[in-house]
Amino acid sequence: MNHRNNPYQAFGLHPLVAFGVIAVDLMLFGGEATTGGVSWVVSVAVALALSLPVVLLQRFAYKDDWGTAVGKAAILAVLTAIPTPIPALFPAAAGLIGMLKRPASPPELSAANVITVSAPPDRPEEASLDSELSRVLDKHHLGGSGAT
Repeated sequence: MNHRNNPYQAFGLHPLVAFGVIAVDLMLFGGEATTGGVSWVVSVAVALALSLPVVLLQRFAYKDDWGTAVGKAAILAVLTAIPTPIPALFPAAAGLIGMLKRPASPPELSAANVITVSAPPDRPEEASLDSELSRVLDKHHLGGSGAT
């Protein structure tokens, strides 16, 4: 995806990603503060484990390309592993930017991309889809005898 024309996409995070990273970072900081930094190893492991959901959410929910999603996940993993809550300001700001992102507008309908369905030549024009569906269902319920 081209990020040159869309700073929201380039710098933004999906709001779920921002909320999750901030929540996990604050929970990890509580453990690090009470253990005097001994639980930092756990913080690194959790930050690495958090990377996979971040990549998937950024890729599929926020529509980042794979490289951008992996890069954002790596940055967030490093910020989450830092044993202070201060780096949580960055995901919060990126989450706000992500909330400002405008969704892509749906493609315009034109005669070129509209599919029309016409009745088969042996079927009368007044027969509707409902009557055709009824005929198929009757055929199915009668064991394939085809009597209608």
